Amino acid sequence: RHMIRFWTVGIWEHPAMQEFKYYMRLDSDSFLIGRLWKDPFSFMAEADFKFGFIGTSTESKDFTPDLWEVTEAFRRSKGPE
Repeated sequence: RHMIRFWTVGIWEHPAMQEFKYYMRLDSDSFLIGRLWKDPFSFMAEADFKFGFIGTSTESKDFTPDLWEVTEAFRRSKGPE
């Protein structure tokens, strides 16, 4: 639960990340299946994207009971729009 909150909220507040506009995170079981033909950070900047993802999965509500509410509250207060 703490890891999930860190990656959805805490990462934006971490001092080491303040100089960056974008970051890419891959889980330990993630991988790229082909060559990237365009820099994903340039693509996001050109398109004025604030957030991007390739795929999602659902978690048990027992595992993340209030994750959505916490993430949305943070986003509204000072996270990406």
